[in-house]
Amino acid sequence: MESITRQVRELQPDERRVYEAALGKQLLENQQIILQVITLNGQNESRDDTHTQGTFQRPDWCNVYDGLTEQEIVSVESVAIDRDGWK
Repeated sequence: MESITRQVRELQPDERRVYEAALGKQLLENQQIILQVITLNGQNESRDDTHTQGTFQRPDWCNVYDGLTEQEIVSVESVAIDRDGWK
């Protein structure tokens, strides 16, 4: 099992926002992010193999901004951030 540890205080602002969006909460300077990659159900397929075979699909929520203009995306994100208390 692979494990990657990142110090929040060492993250670039864009990278930090990605982690915060994925976790659904604001990160603190004294926290760490630990990522682990595990294989489920004894399958041993690499991501590259899965992707090149065309079986890798992102969940529908990954396309949440499809069809929106840049201004519409900013508007949606500002509401979500405001409701979560990030501002």
